[in-house]
Amino acid sequence: MLSKNRGDGAGKEFSHALGSHASVERATGVLHAVHGMSPAAGFEVLREVAQHTGLTLHSVAESVMAWALGGPLPEMVDQELNAAVRRRMPGDGTQQPG
Repeated sequence: MLSKNRGDGAGKEFSHALGSHASVERATGVLHAVHGMSPAAGFEVLREVAQHTGLTLHSVAESVMAWALGGPLPEMVDQELNAAVRRRMPGDGTQQPG
């Protein structure tokens, strides 16, 4: 049973976690719509961008959502996002002609 005396900190943390999860889900949807990638591949792209930029997954997802609504992507996120997407796309050009 949940206690009513539970601290506000835990409730705020839970709310933030739910919001962060929703942001990541929406951002993977953008990647699906733009690049046709699966939700799992979209999540991996976001995760890689976060790791390579030092940003949180939530921050990367928020940047992608802002971009989808017409805003610019931060240059660092743009570069890493493009690289991560290229790595997952078939015929991504990584095989150089011999």
